[in-house]
Amino acid sequence: MRHHILETEKGPVHYWVEGNGRDCLFFTHGMTLTHQIFLPQAAYFGEEFTVILWDVPAHGESKHYKEYNQTECTELIRVILEHEGFKQAHIIGESMGGYIAQQFAADHPEKTLSLSLVGGHPLGTCHYWPIEQFILQNLHRIVKSVPYSLIIGVTTAFSGIQEIGRETTRICMLNHSKRQIQAITKAVYRDFLAFKEDVPLSSEIPVGVFYGKWDMVGRLNYITKRWAKSNGYAVYPISNAAHNVNIDNPHGFNEAFDSFLEGQEEWVHGQETYNTSPAF
Repeated sequence: MRHHILETEKGPVHYWVEGNGRDCLFFTHGMTLTHQIFLPQAAYFGEEFTVILWDVPAHGESKHYKEYNQTECTELIRVILEHEGFKQAHIIGESMGGYIAQQFAADHPEKTLSLSLVGGHPLGTCHYWPIEQFILQNLHRIVKSVPYSLIIGVTTAFSGIQEIGRETTRICMLNHSKRQIQAITKAVYRDFLAFKEDVPLSSEIPVGVFYGKWDMVGRLNYITKRWAKSNGYAVYPISNAAHNVNIDNPHGFNEAFDSFLEGQEEWVHGQETYNTSPAF
């Protein structure tokens, strides 16, 4: 895997490239995580595609970037793609990364071959109860008031039901201090809550939604499935997985995502097409 550093005025942005395929898959990780959660995808899809992973600004190796900003992240994706010689890419966002992915697809539809949300949920506060918005707005204050070990423990517990999912999440989170996690949380939900309505996505962009059957993070599964159904998006429930579905059940996710890329949307409402065991 080739490691690159994009130097910017606000600090360095680190990204990694696997494979030499004609089409590009660009993966964006979730809040307080790193590119490491996509290593199984880089290994699997790198044989056919060019896979780009990155540490989002303020995260992992890119934690010296001045501050997380969602709009800046979308522009950095554009810059990285151009630097690597790609005019278009399949854009994949996991959890928080889904916010960035949705904004990128809305701002740059001509550069978006497809959009995939992995354990992600829609932008637009219209989808969320006022109490949910209040909690997100004040989550950084909650982070400040609880012990670091509890932050890591609770997040890890909700991230996966398999050892690989939980342990990878824990390792990624330990890249960040409590103060860094608080700052990231504040910036992420500041930007998230600025979107009041649905982000307008081009009808020409295929959209896939991938979620873990055991994702117990609030109402996220319910909200996301309702949103996807109302827009006619392809939905892939992954068994034996919780929130960080791509690392919790890499084999199940990789098969489902492969099918999405091939245009084989086999999901039938109320039926789990993919019921696979973890590969790790």
